[in-house]
Amino acid sequence: MHGPYSNSLIKKMIVYLLVISLIPLMLLSIISVYTANKVINGEVESLSVELTNDKLQRLELIATEIENLIANVSSVDEIKKVISKEVTDGSSYDYLTTQARMGYILSNFRNIKGLTSIEIFTFTGEHYYVGDTLNFKNIDEDLLKRFKEESIASGNKIYWSGIEQNVNINSEFDQVIATVAPIKVLDKYTYKENYV
Repeated sequence: MHGPYSNSLIKKMIVYLLVISLIPLMLLSIISVYTANKVINGEVESLSVELTNDKLQRLELIATEIENLIANVSSVDEIKKVISKEVTDGSSYDYLTTQARMGYILSNFRNIKGLTSIEIFTFTGEHYYVGDTLNFKNIDEDLLKRFKEESIASGNKIYWSGIEQNVNINSEFDQVIATVAPIKVLDKYTYKENYV
């Protein structure tokens, strides 16, 4: 059987064997790639959910720290005395010592990572500040007014305004997560708490 038919038969047999072995291998490869993609996508989705939950827990922890900070700052008697005008008499020396004392008190609370500044504004116009810049005199008055109005209207002790322009125009951080807490002090004549 060494004729032309035997060579043709051998070639057909080789092609037949290749086809029979390649088709299952191709199907197996396609199924493997599909399964691998499905597993990888599932793992990526699971990891993304875990990372998102971890970030959310960290954000909640930072928010709790900020709320605790605000509660602590607004409960310091010396701060309440200063912002209720019980200490200052209007002289420049008194003003500077009050600013220094308030700066010292506020700087004790600057231990939260990512905190840009702590600012206290009174309704009589004083501004006490600890933050990322020494140039803190350029304030967006319209934004400050909106913060005051919205925080009081909310009725909450702490008002989360969300991502906002920085009220301090000279800060290196253009946008911040703004948290506002209106502070009430006891009027010694009427014995009513009023916003300062």
